[in-house]
Amino acid sequence: MEFLKSALSSLPTVATSPLALVGYLAVIAAWVVIALKVQRNRQLLENLKNLPAKDRLQALRDEMGTIPLKEGLSPEQFIKLRTRRYRSLAISIPVCLVILMVGWCFTPWASIRARPDVYRLRVTVIDPVGTPVDGAKVWSSIGGEQKTVPGGWEIDIPSGIKPADGRLTVYASKESAFLKGQEDLRLADDYNPAVKIKLQKDKSAGVRGVVRDASNRAVAGARVNVVGYEREAVTTSADGGFALPAHWAPGEQVDLHVEGKGIKPVDQGHPAGDEPATIIVDRK
Repeated sequence: MEFLKSALSSLPTVATSPLALVGYLAVIAAWVVIALKVQRNRQLLENLKNLPAKDRLQALRDEMGTIPLKEGLSPEQFIKLRTRRYRSLAISIPVCLVILMVGWCFTPWASIRARPDVYRLRVTVIDPVGTPVDGAKVWSSIGGEQKTVPGGWEIDIPSGIKPADGRLTVYASKESAFLKGQEDLRLADDYNPAVKIKLQKDKSAGVRGVVRDASNRAVAGARVNVVGYEREAVTTSADGGFALPAHWAPGEQVDLHVEGKGIKPVDQGHPAGDEPATIIVDRK
């Protein structure tokens, strides 16, 4: 029974290949049948010992049907001989099983064994100081199904949509904290890869708009800068327009400073992003 327990415990490993699984189960089934036959012969031999010698052959035939009993061979000897054959066969089966497993591992088939059809990409997201982040948004450059799992996220990516080179980018963001991050990786033989994404302050947005006076006339030549980044000041165009880096995430409030010849300096806040700002100044 130890062989049977060991064989059954190895089923999950063998199950990675349909062909190996069929052969494995066939070997186990054969071993079980042989074990039952040996047990039956033992019981039959014990029963024959309780019968008179002249009745043993007929009892054996009643139990097993027509038997090829050679001349000079007693019913007891016949059963013992058959039991030895069964035992020899039972010993050879584990050997065949080992040969099957070793052969499978070293044949060219091993490289084309049945593989999972989905990559289960585990994603962990941390903030700038290394603390795990909850409630982030996670996605990949090639799609896949996102789901929340204990300790992070999982993106299930069908192997059929994997790029030829296996390369993709995984993104994460925490919009409420204006954080974002990304990591590149390559899908290969590991169908359970993992990646850790460290979020950083999102400073990708710009800010743009126009400067006008109280009469709604464009103010050209005015200097505009984000407060704290005076060296990046730009000069408004003929139509009063300007555009410069915001150094903040889209939607975050940016403080703008405007000054120039013939106008009074003014500070005004405006959200970073694509929505243009209109700054009204007073002429001197």
